[in-house]
This record gives sequence, C-alpha cells and structure tokens, in this order.
Amino acid sequence: MEQYKQQIINKGYELIAETEDGFCFANENTSFGVILLREYSSKNDARAGHKLHEILKNKYSFAEKSTICIIASIECNEDKDREDLERNEYYFLKIFPERINILPEKRNKEIQLTFVPMSNENDVGNYHINPFEKLDGLACVNFLEYLCKAQNNDIIKYPAAINIGFFNYWAYKLYKTEVIK
Repeated sequence: MEQYKQQIINKGYELIAETEDGFCFANENTSFGVILLREYSSKNDARAGHKLHEILKNKYSFAEKSTICIIASIECNEDKDREDLERNEYYFLKIFPERINILPEKRNKEIQLTFVPMSNENDVGNYHINPFEKLDGLACVNFLEYLCKAQNNDIIKYPAAINIGFFNYWAYKLYKTEVIK
C-alpha cells in the first residue's frame, strides 16, 4: 500500500484522508480525485470506497464526476471479476495498481484536442471511441490512458450517434477542446 500511496503522491496528488478502507487524494491542478482502496470484496460492493468518495466530494466538487478508484487487492483473482469491476463506472472509475501511471498529472491548455464525428468505422484519427464496444468504465479508462499521452492538434474520432459529453468533460479539464458535430 505504501508503494501505491507514494506513486499517487509522486503524480501530484495530495493526501486528503485515511480511513480503515484506504486513502483519498486530490490534484487541484487537474481537478481529479483518487481513492486507494485497500481491498475490494463483492460482498460489500455497495460500500466499497464510498466513505472515501464522500470525503472527497465534500471538499472538492470535481470529485463527483472525476474520481478514480485504485483497488489494491481484490477478494477474487479471476480476470473476469477484474474486467467486470473496470467496466462498472458507477460512482467512480475503477482501476488496478498497474495502471497508476494513467493518473492525470497536470493541466496543459497549450494542447488543443478536437472531437470530430467518424465518417465510417475505419475513420479513427489519433484516438477513436470505438462504436462497436460498450461505453462503460473500461472505455473511460482507455480514454484516460490516451489523455495522458495526447499531443497538440490530436483528432479524437467518435460515432456521431453518441453523446461525448463525458469524454469532452475529462479532456477539457486537461487541455483545450473543440467539438465538431
């Protein structure tokens, strides 16, 4: 846990609180919050990390829609359970310690990202929101990973039929964005 805690602090996050469930952090520069959950159990899924999330939300309004939960340990080690957890974005995005590197570190409004509708399924730009996959927690994790390495003037392609509000919200926290409809 200490190693994960230090990695989060090294990414520019300030330790806000510690409870028996874990730790919560905030990075005011990026407007993202992080929960480091000691253990996740499907038996207490309804409570996992929620006390820490409440602490963050009470202090930082951005934590409502911009909290990432890092699950240090899971009761069951099956890959399917891990994937199911990552896909479930209810309350906060869920990831595992090997993905701490995707936590947003800083805002750079010198970088411009443009969202453009796809003309067909092969129109992918620098990043694309896959029209053939669920728009769930895993899709958000993949987008967050992209945001960590985004370049100026990148084009993000999206299916015209979807609402990209959430994706634009996260991108705008870090960069200048433009949405072409």
